[in-house]
Amino acid sequence: MAPLSWSLLDYGLEPVALIGADVTGGQNTTLSGQSDVATVPSNLDNTVGAANVTTVRNKLEAFNIPAQWVVGGATWRQTLRALIAMFRIGQRFDGRGFGKLVVPGVTLSTTYASMPVAYRDALVQAIDELRFDRTPLNASSTLRDLLTHISTQTAPQSLLGVVI
Repeated sequence: MAPLSWSLLDYGLEPVALIGADVTGGQNTTLSGQSDVATVPSNLDNTVGAANVTTVRNKLEAFNIPAQWVVGGATWRQTLRALIAMFRIGQRFDGRGFGKLVVPGVTLSTTYASMPVAYRDALVQAIDELRFDRTPLNASSTLRDLLTHISTQTAPQSLLGVVI
């Protein structure tokens, strides 16, 4: 059997990652059956579908990922592209020594003005280093607003050789 090919993108120190893996049907069945695994269809151009919106949103929110932007008419490719942008911020924020984006005192609903100064500075530096636009950021913007805005700015990426 050929070695398993895979690619992983974590969300900083949050306990979640996007993984693209070249698996067999049996491996896919086993992985999909795990309670902490969510899978997407192999055809990323399928839409999320109205029936899946609530499930997808709930899974994302459980991992401190804003999800109000998930809509049934979006493709899985668009959805993954948005997640990649948010995950990149999580990684960069962790790389700046701040660990998780959501910590005691900072939730997705915390406004920019209410964030600790060091946290705000690290967040802005992470955004700027990745060259995301933060123009709409103001004192009343929440972490949820900011991550959602960033999610619209990512260009096509590759995950396990598949352009997302």
